[in-house]
Amino acid sequence: MIDTPTDFNQQMCEPDRHRNGRRKPPVTRKGLTRKITLYPHSETTNGLDMDQPVDYYLRLNFYEDGIPCELFITCERNKALHDALGRMVSMALQRGAEPAAIHHQLRAIQGGPRAVFGYVSLPDFIAKWVVDATKEWAAQKNVDGNPDI
Repeated sequence: MIDTPTDFNQQMCEPDRHRNGRRKPPVTRKGLTRKITLYPHSETTNGLDMDQPVDYYLRLNFYEDGIPCELFITCERNKALHDALGRMVSMALQRGAEPAAIHHQLRAIQGGPRAVFGYVSLPDFIAKWVVDATKEWAAQKNVDGNPDI
């Protein structure tokens, strides 16, 4: 609990934390990457020529202590939208948001490709994957000691 402004300043000025509460990611990052392929349905394409499957690459990087620090979403279409989602999730992670809290906020978003392994939407799938990847990273770190993925 923060009792005085001095306590607040001491907590916010930790060596790896910026004044605005952002924890700076390490210079060298390790993480997990996952590729998913979506096959759009006609009701989600809005008349656009999207008959071909779309590949998405999700990359989640971690701090040295195993806490996730940034998410990159790469795909062939809607690059700006996916980049924005990745940046916003990264901002939340760097300011201390728990992966489960991020999933809680994104899980009810509907729209877009719905055939994402039974999830409501792509944001729902991505947020759940962040939670699962964090658990997977922790398990690998416990088994291997120092994964180099």
